[in-house]
Amino acid sequence: VSKCLTNKENHRITKICLSNKSYDDDAAAVIAASLSEMENITHADLSDVIAGRPEEMALNVLSILSRSLKERRLLSLDLSDNAMGEKGILACKGLLENQRNSLESLSMCNNGLSGSAMELIKQIVIGETPQKSPLKKLHFFNNMSGNTGAKALADMLPLCSKLENLRFSSTRALFEGSLIFLESLAECPAVKNGQLTHLDLADNTFRTEGGLLLAKILIQQKGLVYLSLRDCSLEDSGCILLIESLKGMDRLEYLDLSANELTTKTAICLRNVLPSLTSLKVLAIEENDEIGSKGAIHISRGLEECNDSKLVRLSLNMCGIGERGGVCLAQSVNNLNSLNKLELNENKLSEDAIADIKEILESFGKCSVLGEMDENEFESEDEEGSEEETHETSSSEANEVQELASALVISCCSLHCFGSGLSKM
Repeated sequence: VSKCLTNKENHRITKICLSNKSYDDDAAAVIAASLSEMENITHADLSDVIAGRPEEMALNVLSILSRSLKERRLLSLDLSDNAMGEKGILACKGLLENQRNSLESLSMCNNGLSGSAMELIKQIVIGETPQKSPLKKLHFFNNMSGNTGAKALADMLPLCSKLENLRFSSTRALFEGSLIFLESLAECPAVKNGQLTHLDLADNTFRTEGGLLLAKILIQQKGLVYLSLRDCSLEDSGCILLIESLKGMDRLEYLDLSANELTTKTAICLRNVLPSLTSLKVLAIEENDEIGSKGAIHISRGLEECNDSKLVRLSLNMCGIGERGGVCLAQSVNNLNSLNKLELNENKLSEDAIADIKEILESFGKCSVLGEMDENEFESEDEEGSEEETHETSSSEANEVQELASALVISCCSLHCFGSGLSKM
């Protein structure tokens, strides 16, 4: 490090990245000495810097590096992929406290943070006398903070008036904690002002109640670019109004609703919304095995109605799709000029059905977009009936979806959950 920095103009250095290297005490001391001469650092990446080190040494390394940056006015700090726990947070306490009025981006992913560690982070970041935070980006992923951690973050959100990019996923929060988190998010000033551009809440437990709160949140975020609600236990009843709230979001590029126990009813709703998502590049609905061919047909119809689609990847793995659904999806590719990946593995497609899909794609010059198909297990679709019967069933289901959506809106409005936006759906 010393050799690398020899004769460098340290005052010109504003960003440092120490990631993916495991340092011992001596190395940390050498680095700290160099960092002390870099007075204009505003962005620090300290992710994955203590891998495999004994606890005492790891904590000492974190402490040394943190002290060397303590007096800087950082705009972004990444402490991800360090097995920190409460002791690691305490080792970085001085650094975090001193950035309270400047830090715009904080990432603490895969840190082994418990609920009590999240409580400690809350106390450090917002202080004993809570004040507004300049944070625009806040990422917590793959920790073990559970309900206590969700509640701690919920206490921070009302102070994050500039928040734009939020990731709170895979934290082992159950329904109680997930709902408290969403209730606080709905009251966050940044959410009320429609400032969110990125929202990743994957692997939480929201159910119907959470889905309704999400609809309230999302309908205000007209500039949203990225949305992941994968594996959130939403089911149809939690997803229908949520999807309706996305209508007209012409900046949304990424949407993941995978693994939510969704059925044809959600697919019908998605069909009606897809044409309005004019910037959508990635649509993932995989691991919803009740979507079936009927649901796939509805999705394909929605895609066919898209004008100048930007879609690059469509993922429908593990959705219970048979031949008719697969063929319809393949036919819709003709309207998707930007598509380079169609994922239909682990469905119910026979070898003949796969051959038909490939033939259709080949006729469009798009055979290369089809992903791996080696784990399909053929099952008969006889129970789905003829095309005419399917049309009649779909019309009936569409009416059911509309009735369910209306009932949910009425229920929510009676509880003062929504403003005028959703009540007009």
